[in-house]
Order: sequence, then C-alpha cells, then structure tokens
Amino acid sequence: MKKVFIIFLLLFSISYSSELLDKFENHLKNINSIKGEFLQINLMEGFDEPQTFIGELYITKPYTLKIIYKDPYRQIILVKNKESVIYTPEEKQAVVSTLSEDFLIIRILRNLIENKSLREIFDVIKEERLKDSYLIVLKPKDEKDIKKVELIIKDNLEIYKIKIYGVDSSVELQFAKIKYLNKKLELNIELPKDVEIIRQ
Repeated sequence: MKKVFIIFLLLFSISYSSELLDKFENHLKNINSIKGEFLQINLMEGFDEPQTFIGELYITKPYTLKIIYKDPYRQIILVKNKESVIYTPEEKQAVVSTLSEDFLIIRILRNLIENKSLREIFDVIKEERLKDSYLIVLKPKDEKDIKKVELIIKDNLEIYKIKIYGVDSSVELQFAKIKYLNKKLELNIELPKDVEIIRQ
C-alpha cells in the first residue's frame, strides 16, 4: 500500500508541474506583445553590493525585443531577427552585431513570445506554490555555466520574476506593470545622424 501511495504522489507531482507550465505557455499563445517595467539585480562573487538597473521591456511578434535602460545610465537595446543594436546616447555610439545564442535570458524571452515551449531548452526540476504565485525551477539542457533558472508566475499568469543562477553570479529581473497585449508593437531605434555605428 505504501509503494502505491508513493507512486501516486510522484505521478501527481509530475502531472502538476507539467500542467502549470502548459497553462502559462498556452496563455501566452493568445497574446502578440508584452510590455512592462523591470528592475535588474546583478550579483557577482567578490562584490559586496549588487548592481541594480531600472528599465522598460517591450517584446512583440514576430520576435522583436526592445530594452530601454533608464538608470543608472541610459542605453537602448534592440534585438530583431538575428541582429542586435546596442545604442548608448551618452557615448553617441551604436554597436551592431549578430546575436549570440549565449544570452540565456534572450532565449527565454524569444521562446515565450514565439509560442515555443521552455522545455526545448530546460528540464523542469521543481514547482512550488507560493503565497500568491508559483515558483518554477528550471535546469538548462545545454548550459554548463548556468546552474538553474527560477521563474515566478503570478496567479493571473503574469510573469513576475526571472532569476538566473550562474557558477559565480546571478541575474534577477523583477517585472512591474506587465501588460499582455493583443496588438503587435512597432519596435525600432531612431539613431541621430552624429552617432558612431560600430559593426562587429
């Protein structure tokens, strides 16, 4: 009887974990864009104080991502197709390069907006019910330098937090005023004429 009960618990746990991620991803299939504000917290081994950044995030179908850092300095990042543009107004400089697959946060956001399952790049290793949200712990399938990724999803299926744990560092994104939109957004960067463009 004990073995049957344990097997039942295991099956229930696997089913529950799968159901939550499916529910979240199915919800995103009905939207065309996401926008919101975020707080980014970088922790690195050897540094006492974390680095914090405040900005805005825009992501739309077909996959286009725009990040506007506002504090402590201004920088605009546009990711479109396989190209990225990083524009720093203070330096009057824009760096254009081919997007690297090494940026895990970019891969996460791309999968979410392109209606691809996160299971393509992660194994689900844990799920936990919090006070008014859910925690999903993911392990990358092909990232040796990343130990795990935590997603916190609110009860209304809005994404609240993404935290990536590296070997000696972590990056946390906390989202505020997130909106799921049915319309597509026009995302571009208007570069002034006097901006130096560096292609890599």
